[in-house]
Amino acid sequence: MMRDVAVIGAGPAGLYAAYQLASAGLGVTVLDAQERIGEHAVCSGVIGEEAFARFGLPSQSVLNRTCCIRAISPAGRTLEYRSATPLARVVDKANFNRDLANLARSAGAELCLGRFVEASSAKRTGCFCSSARASRRLGNCGRESP
Repeated sequence: MMRDVAVIGAGPAGLYAAYQLASAGLGVTVLDAQERIGEHAVCSGVIGEEAFARFGLPSQSVLNRTCCIRAISPAGRTLEYRSATPLARVVDKANFNRDLANLARSAGAELCLGRFVEASSAKRTGCFCSSARASRRLGNCGRESP
């Protein structure tokens, strides 16, 4: 089975893109080097409040909201900003990624985990991705759980 789109990387941006594309009716395959979603989630886990409203992000993994930002320079000078309303949400990054993966899957996206993509090419017969574990035509990797 051929797919319309290959998304390389199952981080928040890749998973959200897969969700949006699959929701629009495209056949989407997400490839990621990690064996499980959220296994090595790198990032602060702080997401702007506006992003939740604008993109309809899942909020099950929200741990806290913050109304204050403090920056400290290398010289030790501090700049602080406080707001009456929340500026950002602190999320459990691994769970947040899993929530996005579930959204993408529910829209019809296929997740192929444990696939480190080394190269990709587009030909008249389709798009091909080569990975460290296997070289396979999109759509032939089967469904895997996080």
